[in-house]
Amino acid sequence: MRLRQVVTSCLAAVVVTGILGSCGSSDPGDGATTPTGSAGAVFEGTYSMFRTTASVNREPPSGADADPVTSTWVVQSRCDDGTCVAVARPDTSSGGDVDRMEFVFGNGSWSRVDVPPKRSCVPTGTTAPVDEPWVAMDSTTVMPRSASTAGAAPATLSGTTSSVQGGSCPRVSEGTVTFTRKGDVPAGTAALEKVSVPEAATTAGNGFRGSYRQRTTVVSWDPPSLISRPTTQTTEFTATPTCTRDGSRCVVVMLDRPSRPGQTIVGYSDGVFRQTETLPERQCPGRGDRYRPTLTSQTTVGGDASNPIQTLDNESALAWSGACAGTVRFRAELTRTGD
Repeated sequence: MRLRQVVTSCLAAVVVTGILGSCGSSDPGDGATTPTGSAGAVFEGTYSMFRTTASVNREPPSGADADPVTSTWVVQSRCDDGTCVAVARPDTSSGGDVDRMEFVFGNGSWSRVDVPPKRSCVPTGTTAPVDEPWVAMDSTTVMPRSASTAGAAPATLSGTTSSVQGGSCPRVSEGTVTFTRKGDVPAGTAALEKVSVPEAATTAGNGFRGSYRQRTTVVSWDPPSLISRPTTQTTEFTATPTCTRDGSRCVVVMLDRPSRPGQTIVGYSDGVFRQTETLPERQCPGRGDRYRPTLTSQTTVGGDASNPIQTLDNESALAWSGACAGTVRFRAELTRTGD
């Protein structure tokens, strides 16, 4: 699973040796209630959203990422069966690729975690997009900072936001977001209908967290001349998951220890952790031909796995085609060492 640096080391050795060896609508009208025991559980009106990016892949933002983004959203909220939900929709001038945000109120804040619309991924050094599973997650948590009057919608909410994308265009961006109320919901806006909110759940996806030690072994390769001596490498990393409310889909960011900076992003769905990534182009040893390897990785977690997960077993493969086609298969054992 945490194989990118191991793979890089393997390929480097090949080159060196020369061997490929929240709520309460003003008129809910269908049984929704205005919360009376949840302070701050009202989020409704027309809001200006101001978003800034603090880091991209743990580095200061540059280019367009360094520019703040402002957009306008119409927010409606209601409570049903003890759960408060706010739905934000952009006004016609905001644009963007997200046309709806759903926030759930809990512990004094409004939070959302969602899979964003799929974006094209063109790996560095190529001109064509890759066709691979979409692994991404957006999350935002804001808290009311001020209100117009007691029990009214907050005048300001602010907090943190992040966006994680895996695959061949890995990216982790983190920043801040502030909602400032500009006015009421526009006249004539239809009342917010009941929103179905899944129960919060803990799954193997959000159980993959903390510090881990990984032992990776090369188990097979083809052609036989690809590797002269198979190796075993040990690495350490921290895992941080971001999951949908029901835990059915997650992304896990795996960061190397500070002495070896690097990150890997894996997706979780249907009880399986997966990673697919097209690696940078390389040159065939001793010839002018070039190749671009693809890494695939899969880890299945048993239903009786503890939370947090203590051990995982992983199988991965590195494959490439062309004049010097080859395949290398790996097996890895991951052991949790702490928080």
